[in-house]
Amino acid sequence: MSPRNARAAQVLVTARARRSDLPPFPGELRPLSARDAYAIQDAVADAIGAIGGWKVGAKDATAEPSCAPLCAAWIVASPATLERDRFSRRGIEAELAFTFARDLRQPAKAYTERDIIAAIATVHPVIEVVD
Repeated sequence: MSPRNARAAQVLVTARARRSDLPPFPGELRPLSARDAYAIQDAVADAIGAIGGWKVGAKDATAEPSCAPLCAAWIVASPATLERDRFSRRGIEAELAFTFARDLRQPAKAYTERDIIAAIATVHPVIEVVD
């Protein structure tokens, strides 16, 4: 990882640890590409802890999907009570969570819609606390 991306990751990890709003992100540390953004994201995830799942989405049906790891320690089962002081900002989003009957690692060829649907074991309504 480049020193620049490592510094960017550290800014994010420090803000999360302090449970503080992120100050304006230094322009010289902003990712220059998706590759940089994912490298920073991976470094933040490594610093925070075990991954319990993944958030995947796209703006619309034609957009390239993006993904982000979900820290295992932040995934809580329902019913749950969340302490207000745990978050610097609080927003919520309604989401759908999927569990899979089998692993979907990088295939030799692209998965079809049918392949992905066949791999889904269960679907759950969830609430994401956006912080």
